[in-house]
Amino acid sequence: MVYIGLARYTELDVKEIISMKPTGVILGDILCDKRMFPFSGQELNEYINHFVRNGIRVIYQTPMYLTDRVFEKVMSTINYYASKNLIDGVIVQDVGAVNRIKRGCPNLEVIWGRMGYARTPIINTSTISFYIECGITGFECKTVRQANIATEIGVIPYLVYGWPAYSTINRECYYKFENNIFDDACCCGCLEKNKIMLSSCKDNAVTIDGYVIGFHAEYIEENRKSNSSKINVIIYGEYLEEIKLRINELEG
Repeated sequence: MVYIGLARYTELDVKEIISMKPTGVILGDILCDKRMFPFSGQELNEYINHFVRNGIRVIYQTPMYLTDRVFEKVMSTINYYASKNLIDGVIVQDVGAVNRIKRGCPNLEVIWGRMGYARTPIINTSTISFYIECGITGFECKTVRQANIATEIGVIPYLVYGWPAYSTINRECYYKFENNIFDDACCCGCLEKNKIMLSSCKDNAVTIDGYVIGFHAEYIEENRKSNSSKINVIIYGEYLEEIKLRINELEG
């Protein structure tokens, strides 16, 4: 079961994905919908409806930073989509969000996202039990071994092909910070891909790339051997052609 997580969706991408007939798609940017959608997410409802009408599951991804500024809006969005049966699950990185979602949408699948691990880098049985008690029903997994463990403990694994490799700093908008922009205007400079090289250490050359330093997908070779007909695999990629290539790697 293959899910597609494209970094940026256009109308043409949506049409092509529908023709590819994946199991599902991931919609909603992990940082800011201005990065994922040309019209800042105004087209999200239209895209979701296109996918649902064509039998493609939709998993809505919540932002990594669910601050007070956006929390209520995101929760209302999830409640609306769930009430209309437009989404099959939601990816979260915040236990407060899990609690609120399960109160409003008790039957919705809630998946602990790959960026949640950055907040709790040491994952053990107690941590997983806590997440499950909070209402988590699935996990994005970095390796086949993690996916197998998730299955054993009774939650749904989503094996990630395209795990994020990055370094980061704590800013609301890193592009604005690095360019000394202090007004509220967003010019989507993060999408221009003007990268500033930083040498953090000899083994970790990173770049400043808008909101996150050095965010890129790492395709772990072990995961190519996974059987996507038996396990959920989410393929993340910047371009659709790249995702097609990764699908071929899994199927080959």
